[in-house]
Amino acid sequence: MRSTVWRIKEPGRLFKKTRSRDPTYPFRWHHHDDIEIFVPVRGAGKVMAGDYLGDFAPGEAYLFGVSLPHAFYTVGPERTPGGMDAHVLNLSPELFTQVPELRELEPLVARARRGLVYGAVAARHVREALSPAAKTQARTLIQVLQVLDRLRQSRGARTLASVGFRSEMDDRQSTRVDTICGYLHAHHAEAVRLDDLAKHVHMTPAALCRFFKRATAKTVIEYVHELRVGRACRLLAETDEAITQIALRVGFQSLSNFNRTFRKLKRVTPREYRRRWTQA
Repeated sequence: MRSTVWRIKEPGRLFKKTRSRDPTYPFRWHHHDDIEIFVPVRGAGKVMAGDYLGDFAPGEAYLFGVSLPHAFYTVGPERTPGGMDAHVLNLSPELFTQVPELRELEPLVARARRGLVYGAVAARHVREALSPAAKTQARTLIQVLQVLDRLRQSRGARTLASVGFRSEMDDRQSTRVDTICGYLHAHHAEAVRLDDLAKHVHMTPAALCRFFKRATAKTVIEYVHELRVGRACRLLAETDEAITQIALRVGFQSLSNFNRTFRKLKRVTPREYRRRWTQA
């Protein structure tokens, strides 16, 4: 899937370190002409990378290669106390060709074309390396090299996008995907009608279903279920609401359907998920 191109760095710069802070993360399906490292510090939500859709939260680090479309976004109207907060590091591919000593990182760069997520140990080291406010570019470069070395040494990375993923959609199609996903993010807690969604993007229901499956590797209802369960996870973890009330609030019409869908996606029941969260 092709997506909106974001230009992050000034021309000629090999890297840029920033801090992303927002009340919530809106859905923005985009890609870069560089490599991105994203480390959430506060707040949780959903992450899309190529044809992958899952959850993100503090305690992880993400590495995206050149041109891999991705999005981090908040599901539902709830806001994390203090807002969302993440370290972001963008690296030019030229860094690995202009500095001979960094060519040993080329296998890592190649793997990142499908997106990689690292666990708590690697994420902590990356976050610690990026946290100090460097006063000089030289010091920042040292931090960048520390981050890359930590990711190179880590053996626990998990690949996100599938082997067969390709970014082949034109800008018009990419905009249509953004519109469909935006509609579903706004209305997933309601009774989503294919007819209404199809009219929203000026397509027939059948054409919409084929297009969305081809673009995301998921059906519309599968995508809606993941949005609903993702929001339910947050409510289970952060509130004392009854499970039945949560099921209704996120858009399920029956508790049995909610329990069945939740278990299919999370491999545990909502009650067990809440118990594990509160004991963590």
